[in-house]
Amino acid sequence: MSDASPTRGARVVDAIQYAVGLTILAAAVTLPISVLFGLGFWGVKFGLFLVGIVALGYATLLAWPKSPEDLEREGLDREETSVQAVVRRVPPAAWYPLRPRERYANWARLYLASLTMFVVSYAMEALFGV
Repeated sequence: MSDASPTRGARVVDAIQYAVGLTILAAAVTLPISVLFGLGFWGVKFGLFLVGIVALGYATLLAWPKSPEDLEREGLDREETSVQAVVRRVPPAAWYPLRPRERYANWARLYLASLTMFVVSYAMEALFGV
């Protein structure tokens, strides 16, 4: 039982850090575009919302089984992408090394990232009046 706790905690840290990292990346990409068109932070808020919608759709496609046999197998689609590799190099996820098989599936982490983008977009509107 004690072996499961560090792995579970490391999995949660990995998923949260991926969600936050992808949200920061989406905001960093939309900020110059928004400034270029004179939209300021409103464009970042709108961009996070749109990227969140696209990420949610892509996460759904990744989660969708391609055949009935996929429903019985576990561990599908856990390969590390280049964005995930960059996010994993930053602490605290770097402190908890996980093999790809031990991480949550890519679709689950991408789904969490899309929710994080929605929350940040909503917070920019509701709390900061953007």
